[in-house]
Amino acid sequence: MRYVDRSQVKRPSCLDFNDSSSKARQELSRNVNAKKRSFKCYKDNSVKLALERLFHGKCAYCESKYDSHQPMDIEHYRPKNSKKYWWLAAVWENLLPSCIDCNRVRGHKQFDAKTRKIIGLDNSGKGECFPLFGTMASPPKNLNAKVSNASMNMSIALESPVLLNPTLDNVEDWLSYTDEAALLPSEEAMRDPSILKRVNKSISTLGLNRMGLVSSRNVVLLNLESLIYMVKKIVPLLKDDLSEHHKALLHELLVYIFRHIKTFEDERHPYSLMCKQVIRKKLGPIIR
Repeated sequence: MRYVDRSQVKRPSCLDFNDSSSKARQELSRNVNAKKRSFKCYKDNSVKLALERLFHGKCAYCESKYDSHQPMDIEHYRPKNSKKYWWLAAVWENLLPSCIDCNRVRGHKQFDAKTRKIIGLDNSGKGECFPLFGTMASPPKNLNAKVSNASMNMSIALESPVLLNPTLDNVEDWLSYTDEAALLPSEEAMRDPSILKRVNKSISTLGLNRMGLVSSRNVVLLNLESLIYMVKKIVPLLKDDLSEHHKALLHELLVYIFRHIKTFEDERHPYSLMCKQVIRKKLGPIIR
């Protein structure tokens, strides 16, 4: 998980509550007093494309590339069912792209980052889970009257969610990774009990240390560390008594490797936050 600035991608027009003729406004009006509520607007192709652009075809929670092997789930950060946040079903700020395993409750083997052992089958996946510090927001009054993008978001402004939101929270400072590519709260997160609870609950609920995911991260980590190993072996050679020709060749090789390493921390790369942290930790002195 890494922070993503939602303003980088324009709100799809079908989700524009400032426009009284938009699909979102029309759908909201139909559902306000309905006995059985139904929501389809958020599934519009323009929404899928916008979320794919915003997160570069990656799951908002685990940073896995879903586009090569599974369909994207359009995830409602605040659940859309009738007993919870039905009025937010088509609110752009409430939508995230998710892989199936982060979004749907299923059984997975989990990796315990503290004991470094595999735990038996355990259910994970967000589903309808949405714990709060404090009380839940209520639907705004007069939803049939004038509403706007701002008013829809203001309806939940006073809530304090437990689960992390990659478009709102400072997740990059609160998460860290072990040598096995397992996810843990960072030292900064551990200094604040409320943040620590949020991180731990997010990891367990979303299954961010499920074995399949940890294994996928570990493959990327091993590839990155092999490049870092080469850099650390080559750099001292530049100080040896070599010919200018050989030094030039080594320098050219270093530039090539560094360019490859930089792609690992690019926001389009899977598990880019983990890679970014590893690069800063293991190549920091060399980069500086």
